[in-house]
Amino acid sequence: MQKRGRREKGQSKGILRSIPRRIARDRMSLAVVVTLTVLAVMLSYIGVYAKVTKNGYYRAHLVAQLREARVQNVRLRADIQALSSPERLGQVAMESGMQVCSQVDYLEPGSQTMVVAEAGED
Repeated sequence: MQKRGRREKGQSKGILRSIPRRIARDRMSLAVVVTLTVLAVMLSYIGVYAKVTKNGYYRAHLVAQLREARVQNVRLRADIQALSSPERLGQVAMESGMQVCSQVDYLEPGSQTMVVAEAGED
């Protein structure tokens, strides 16, 4: 029994000696885990911030394109108004050799006869 008791004493001294090592190792492990966690959170934040910034620039680009398209739409509508005015259409018709009609006849619905208008002389 004495031998057994001696072993326990020897083991207890070994355990007591290893406790500071374990504590130091646990503290080091905790420091590494905390450091890696903080680093992962920071990298995630930077990644999200970069994505938000990129989307902001893309949105600004799209808004500028939309503004340009709206300005072009206004210009084209003004061109349509100018080009489809009756005065201009009459001028284009006269330049292409058309003449003003002196008599206009209308067809009735269901009628199959064709009426030709005679051109007047200017």
